[in-house]
Amino acid sequence: MHSGNWGSPVNFDPAAYKSLDFVLYTSMSGVSIGARLENELGSSFPSVNYGSVPANQWMAVSIPMSQLNPGNQPIHRVDIMEGSGVSKTYFVDDLRFVGSGGHSVPAPPTLSTPATGATGIATNPALTWNASSGAATYRVQVSTSSAFSATAVDQSGLTATSYAASGLQNSTTYYWRACAVNSAGAGGWSNANAFTTMAALPLVLAAPALYSPWNYATVTGANQQLVAVF
Repeated sequence: MHSGNWGSPVNFDPAAYKSLDFVLYTSMSGVSIGARLENELGSSFPSVNYGSVPANQWMAVSIPMSQLNPGNQPIHRVDIMEGSGVSKTYFVDDLRFVGSGGHSVPAPPTLSTPATGATGIATNPALTWNASSGAATYRVQVSTSSAFSATAVDQSGLTATSYAASGLQNSTTYYWRACAVNSAGAGGWSNANAFTTMAALPLVLAAPALYSPWNYATVTGANQQLVAVF
């Protein structure tokens, strides 16, 4: 995976940052992750192997800049690499350089409701979580995929510890998660909770209003028609 391109390089003072942080998910076993920096000057950067990551969960990865860029060279692109030599699928999110100014990203919040395994949840649920120390805002995602490869809800900049989701489908299992953000960047994602929305309510017809013949009307003839309006 490449972040950045030569046409619009991401150039900054590398000495101002202490680590490259990101979160990663894979459903495959035996995935070994590493990173390497690049620039358009053709400078040489070491490839740093972080190591194996577990399957079926989001993993927070932090690699020191002292290993990635020991010479404090300009940086224009980041490569996240799988090092086993076999083709593997993985997802990377929240890629960022963490500053060395003393601030740290907040810890992941703890999800409250809907709790994992909850059923019969409305299609416009109130998502709530516990506050994370040092957080300025929060980001919430809802997806039908436990890997969050596509999202039904992706809302950032939330200052409260709750969010009213909308537009979900009936009889569907969803996963949701949250992360906390401050001036140092975004913290890792919380563990995801899974919930299932309620079934659609059956259509109930109102009682009909009799239209013809009228109340107390005198009916004559053998083929009179009874009319009711719903």
